Amino acid sequence: MQNRDCYRLSQCFFLFTQILIVGAEPPNGSNGFNDIEVHWAQNLINLNAQLGNIAGYEDGSFRPSQSVTRAEFVTMANKFFDKSGGAEFGCSFADVNEDDWFFADVATAEKASYISGYPDSTFRPNALITREEAAVILCKLTNRDPSTNADNIEFTDSDSISRWALGYVKRLVFLYIIKGYPDNTFRPKNPVTRAEAVVLLDNALVSLMVPPIYTPNIPGSYGESPLPSETATPSPTPSPTQKKADDKQTGKEPSKTHKPTPRVVNSAPEIDAVDVSTYTAY
Repeated sequence: MQNRDCYRLSQCFFLFTQILIVGAEPPNGSNGFNDIEVHWAQNLINLNAQLGNIAGYEDGSFRPSQSVTRAEFVTMANKFFDKSGGAEFGCSFADVNEDDWFFADVATAEKASYISGYPDSTFRPNALITREEAAVILCKLTNRDPSTNADNIEFTDSDSISRWALGYVKRLVFLYIIKGYPDNTFRPKNPVTRAEAVVLLDNALVSLMVPPIYTPNIPGSYGESPLPSETATPSPTPSPTQKKADDKQTGKEPSKTHKPTPRVVNSAPEIDAVDVSTYTAY
């Protein structure tokens, strides 16, 4: 991983440690959102605002429960993973134009090969991104292949996960980057919220540390029921005893006895795939 990624992740870990151990407030400018107090993702939202990965709205809100579009998710992903420069190569999608606010980010994502669009040559930037779409994008962003193990996830609604996304979902479940809901469902067609996108992208980025640095479990952020306005609660990156680094390094397939922990949910950002069609967009 590039030095700038290591440096930024070191910042994340340091700031998390301050908040957890010292009880320090996030630095000025990162805790100004007026709608995330006591939110389950408050600490990660504040942290990533300080790191420049996310921004709020002019009215001072972050709108954590608002669903994320495909263009918005790609923009966030580029920020988290320091991707840029694709605009000079242009964009092949029929519905992405040079005067669109998201043109540079979509072009960058296409150049980086973590999106590919739909069979009709569109990207559908204003469509809401789904959990199964997010799983594909996260795998591609972290250079992980889909899992071929058919027995390593046991959500009650596994049959509703699109075939083109199933292997990617399995891989992220095994890596504890994404999880299911308390009722042991995955809800693959659910749109991803802004708060969920932050947590998923953060989990994916931290998972690339070698050796891995696991995010501290900050009280009030994880393992609790979501607020009434939320649909799911993300869960933390596992402790080193839950996941060995060599599984991620060697690409070893998960054992057939592995089960996802249904206690909490970790949403995922998107990918490119048709919600209910048989096409594979990614």
